Amino acid sequence: QLHKWEIGRTVSYEMVNLNLKDSDKVQMFFDDLTGAGYGYIIPKSKKSANVGLGRLGVDEHPWEHLEAFLELHPIVAPQVKNAGILEIKTGETPITGPKLELKKGNVLYVGDAAGQNLAHVGEGAIPSHICGRIAGEVASKATKVDDLSILEEYPKKISETIGPLLEECAEIRDSVVTLLASDMPPETKFLIGGLLISELIHPRETEFIDDLSKLSSDEVISRVSALIKKQDREKFIKIKKQ
Repeated sequence: QLHKWEIGRTVSYEMVNLNLKDSDKVQMFFDDLTGAGYGYIIPKSKKSANVGLGRLGVDEHPWEHLEAFLELHPIVAPQVKNAGILEIKTGETPITGPKLELKKGNVLYVGDAAGQNLAHVGEGAIPSHICGRIAGEVASKATKVDDLSILEEYPKKISETIGPLLEECAEIRDSVVTLLASDMPPETKFLIGGLLISELIHPRETEFIDDLSKLSSDEVISRVSALIKKQDREKFIKIKKQ
């Protein structure tokens, strides 16, 4: 049985006739209206987008939270005020992180069965496609030479390719869960959680995160902005040297 924090749920609408601030950019939101997760507006055209919530844990009232997000969020509400709903989209996904056992006998585990998703955001389509292709190639090779021992290559190839990314995403999720259970002010909690989910700070930067938790929201934004600018400068210098 899965722990409540090992389940991610998305509730969203595909909406039309939106008044988007910028149809070329994805908008992400982290605050008390999005709760343990994030809100999003993902444009499909200049006037249409997927608008919804992706939340960690079991949510007994997901649609009520989505409606509150659409009606009360100061940035979202003006963009969806006159919009219509074209399609309702919802789903749950296990976000356990990668499973240790990827093979049993002549069976290879792929996708949700293997925990092959980006656990901090619940994205599983792309990782499952990558892992499924690897599993298919290994299975095909084993079948051609009639040698099941070749199936052992599957977990090895996963660990050599996408495995480290899946483990890091699970680490981010764990860090966010710990953060949500802390007693720091909600505004700071959501802000740091957003930075973690957006991968702007790494969960292993514990001292830096601890320092941020003692600052005001404006100070957190200022400190992280300075860090990002520094990282961008270092990347530019590295590229220039190449």
